[in-house]
Amino acid sequence: YSYLNFGPSGTTTSIRIRYSKGNSSGGYLKLKLYRIAGTIGVFTPSHTGGWNTYIEEDIMIADVVGINDLLLLFKDGNNLIMNLEWIKLIGIPSNIPSSIPSVETSQVPSVKPSQEPTTISLPKVILHIPATEYTQQMGTETNGSVVGHFDKDDYLIYSYLNFGPSGTTTSIRIRYSKGNSSGGYLKLKLYRIAGTIGVFTPSHTGGWNTYIEEDIMIADVVGINDLLLLFKDGNNLIMNLEWIKLIGIPSNIPSSIPSVETSQVPSVKPSQEPTTISLPKVILHIPATEYTQQMGTETNGSVVGHFDKDDYLIYSYLNFG
Repeated sequence: YSYLNFGPSGTTTSIRIRYSKGNSSGGYLKLKLYRIAGTIGVFTPSHTGGWNTYIEEDIMIADVVGINDLLLLFKDGNNLIMNLEWIKLIGIPSNIPSSIPSVETSQVPSVKPSQEPTTISLPKVILHIPATEYTQQMGTETNGSVVGHFDKDDYLIYSYLNFGPSGTTTSIRIRYSKGNSSGGYLKLKLYRIAGTIGVFTPSHTGGWNTYIEEDIMIADVVGINDLLLLFKDGNNLIMNLEWIKLIGIPSNIPSSIPSVETSQVPSVKPSQEPTTISLPKVILHIPATEYTQQMGTETNGSVVGHFDKDDYLIYSYLNFG
């Protein structure tokens, strides 16, 4: 659900839903902000007495500020997790415009975090976009979390990407694989705007299941735009794509965040100031499955396991205060 106004800090305390459930198949609902890491709320629906029997429940959420896109992500459960009739943002004070109703409820649990919203410095642009979250495509195929089978003139479009002010986003990082020498290259363009902002020629990575990361330097792009990935030349199977990121790391990240050198991270070091953003009051519960990188593990539902020697998980941007 796009462009929902959560108001200033502390305004929206919960999300009320009207739902039904006529089975015991399990499953639960995660509330997230679209393309922003983390979970703002979790809800496990109960059997309501039948698929035509609807009840209302309030889901407590983390502190969310301003206008955001709300993602309702259904997890686990074999099928038919629930039916949904409507949602409401709850806890709106009287000075929010009248188009947003003021709703009081006795069902809201008395959870009153005492901490103020945390202000932290993050990379100016670190927008992780799974390859499968395109808004339009032509000629591609999806296999799990990977998009592939790119041939000449196939394309992907990713909408409403925020490149920030001038000079903010300096490159686009991709994670890809290529198991042949068929040639071909990738043009980065802004959808329906003339010109090319970047070009990338993928190399043989050692096999279709061998993924590597590369940074593609781009022209200066300002504000919110739709990104077009256009594949050119090459007879077939130009590459597979797992994800893309907008990159623009500031030089003055606090010293408490260690400087790590790795041969896998290209040396892109823009000098922009960091962005100040509001996060939930407490950085809180992190499901094991919400890692940003992993090696050698397996996921089963909400559990990560099969850890062997030298396997690892990485969880990014945790605020220890």
